Formats: sequence, C-alpha cells, structure tokens
Amino acid sequence: MHAEVTKDGQVVRIRILHPRLDGSNYVLAALKAAPFVTADVTLVEIDFEAVEYLNSLGITELVTIHRLFQEQTRGKSAFRFLGVDRKIRVILELVEVQKIAEIVPRAT
Repeated sequence: MHAEVTKDGQVVRIRILHPRLDGSNYVLAALKAAPFVTADVTLVEIDFEAVEYLNSLGITELVTIHRLFQEQTRGKSAFRFLGVDRKIRVILELVEVQKIAEIVPRAT
C-alpha cells in the first residue's frame, strides 16, 4: 500500500507512504477504493512526510484529486499539504499550487 486514506466526519486525510509521487496514481486508487469523495467534505489533508520526489505527473495527480473534490463539494472543500519537504515545496510553489492548497513545511 502506497497511500492510506481515512475520513473523520467532514475531513479526509491522505497519508502518502511512498517516497515518490510520480504519476503512478496510487493516491487516486486509494481514494476510489472507498467512498471518500463526498459532498460533505470540507477539508482534505495530504501528508507529504514520506515524499522525497515529485514530478509533473505527481502534480497532475494532485490537481486531479483537487478537481474531484471541488466538483463533488461545489468548491467548498479546502486543501492542506502537511509535512512538505523544502525541495518539494519549491516545486509546488513554482507551479503555484499554493493557490489551491495551504502548504505546511516539514518540521526540521
């Protein structure tokens, strides 16, 4: 398993357990394994603590996840990326992901 997804009320938490987010779509697969993408979701938190590598296909997967929740919740769900490594944060900021998600850096 490369991602763990849980839902607690209106919050969906996704914990990425693989060091690479490279378009393998394992996060999307974990989301689709159970009814996590629902209209009542107000916050989606994605834990990047284990992620050391991110490429354009991984960014595409994140944007697809964002779009799925936004469509289902009619734009009412917020996104937060937790434990983001400095190198990953630079990439996310370069493509202006902070416009769709709060980026919380990894504790040093």
